[in-house]
Amino acid sequence: MKLISCLFVGACTTGTSQVMESITNAPTPIGGVASALRVPSACPIYSPGGGDVDTPEAPFEAPVGFACALDDTGATYGTVTGDASTAQLAVLPGGRELGVYVAFDGSVIDPPKLAGNLHAYSAPSNVDDPFDCCAEDHGSAAEIPIIAVAAGTGGMLLSLGKFDSRPTQLEIDWDFSKLFPTQSWSPFFVDYNDRFYINAPPSYSDD
Repeated sequence: MKLISCLFVGACTTGTSQVMESITNAPTPIGGVASALRVPSACPIYSPGGGDVDTPEAPFEAPVGFACALDDTGATYGTVTGDASTAQLAVLPGGRELGVYVAFDGSVIDPPKLAGNLHAYSAPSNVDDPFDCCAEDHGSAAEIPIIAVAAGTGGMLLSLGKFDSRPTQLEIDWDFSKLFPTQSWSPFFVDYNDRFYINAPPSYSDD
């Protein structure tokens, strides 16, 4: 698997260095969208303590070049844990509008078809909870709206809305076979998900 940047060499071998990827082909803002989010100038890749240390590999495959989460203050957050033993799910602050930016690689030739093909879930789930690990397991009751703020062949900026102060888990599904119906990539990467907490990991009991 090809590394997406020479900067990943250090991060992949140590698992502790943060990697920043610059955004050079920013997508066009979508008119009439009410959002305070803006396309960032760069994305951090790994969540706290994250990285690939066992068999170093790029955290993304085509058509994704890289991705990160962000908020309406302009702060950006890495969300990839990798296989480092020190990795933790990212925790984003609440009380603000949150979103994700996905940069596409050079294999994308058409803008993504966003309508009906984006799904995100929010629930007080904890990945360590043996009975309730995952927000998407709550189905349509946990699904939240996603608003496209900018989109093009270079990437897409998506708003997940404004969150309050309650701890929650956020999960986003990317089905690239539907986002890009005229293109095809590795079958192992067609359905990709992103997961992080907001405010704090929700508490749970394993009794």
